[in-house]
Amino acid sequence: MKKRPVLAIILALVMSLAAVFSFVGCGNDGKGESHPADDSFVGCLSAESYDSQDSAVRAFLTEELDGAATQTTFVKAEEGEALSEEEIAQLALGDAIDVNDIESAVHCTVTYTEEKITKVQTSADNDNKTYDLIIIKIGSLYFYYIPVMPKGGSITNSYIAMICDSSKYMNVTETTVSTTTSTVKGISVKVVLTATTKLAGDKAYLKMVLSIPIMQQTETEEYYLVTENDHLVTYAYSEYTNSWQRMGESNYTSLEQLMREEMFKFDHSYFERIDSGFKMIDGKLEQFVSDVMSGQINSAAANLTVTKGSAYYYVKDARLDEVVVKLTMKGKADGENVTVSATARTRYSNFGTTEIDLPF
Repeated sequence: MKKRPVLAIILALVMSLAAVFSFVGCGNDGKGESHPADDSFVGCLSAESYDSQDSAVRAFLTEELDGAATQTTFVKAEEGEALSEEEIAQLALGDAIDVNDIESAVHCTVTYTEEKITKVQTSADNDNKTYDLIIIKIGSLYFYYIPVMPKGGSITNSYIAMICDSSKYMNVTETTVSTTTSTVKGISVKVVLTATTKLAGDKAYLKMVLSIPIMQQTETEEYYLVTENDHLVTYAYSEYTNSWQRMGESNYTSLEQLMREEMFKFDHSYFERIDSGFKMIDGKLEQFVSDVMSGQINSAAANLTVTKGSAYYYVKDARLDEVVVKLTMKGKADGENVTVSATARTRYSNFGTTEIDLPF
């Protein structure tokens, strides 16, 4: 079989990398940049009640820390000082609980171990970890309360659910700029892809501009998503006919369903807390690729393995403000060694003010 020219290999490879950024999620490594502190999480009460303090503590581990990437094992729980009435009044309990019904509220430190889970293997971390909770008793029922999370602490399921509530992103503009440099046989090609996505309730607009500086080439694609007869339908612009063509329909009934079921399915156990939001735990981006993509990014161009990566998620007003993902990948294409470095930066803006006018 005749091999493709090196440049053709690189271009095919770059075009296939859009999937990399879609599966990593909805950032820069934080060096040299300033992001405001994320103070959106002020505490969270458990959604369920429990029949004992011990069961409430154990439920915290199961409901808030266990996930696709980690599994916890309870070691012990140590009760601390009781909260005063003034301290109880400061808790973010919501409308479901009247502070006058609270019989007691005590600090509690839970100690646990953690196992890292992948499709290939499970590795135990025998070092004890701790998390500080508050246990609240009302009548014969117990609740766990998660106070503000410390920097470097485990991200809880409740925190991710708050930030990644898809309903918050139904009216927003997202701008992603990704730069990918691929090297084959000493030849490097840089490609810049700028994607602008507008979401406005029941419809969406996507514009992608692909720039290849070495070839002085720019290509643009535009799409709309709308709901027709209970199906989400895609329209694409055709420059040949200067018109919008109906491309087909999906099994989703609405943009809201697509967002809820596919775009914001974050697993909290891959992340840890930072001052301005959260980040992928060091080493777990590779694990994430292993879990989700069986260790490789497969495409018509090449089989790539992630060798290094980082993902930072900056939060403002309890919503994503900026995300930066960096990846280094290696593999083979047509028998040639390939190295790829990629960075994608997504910014969220115009919450509640984004508008879309359909041209058809």
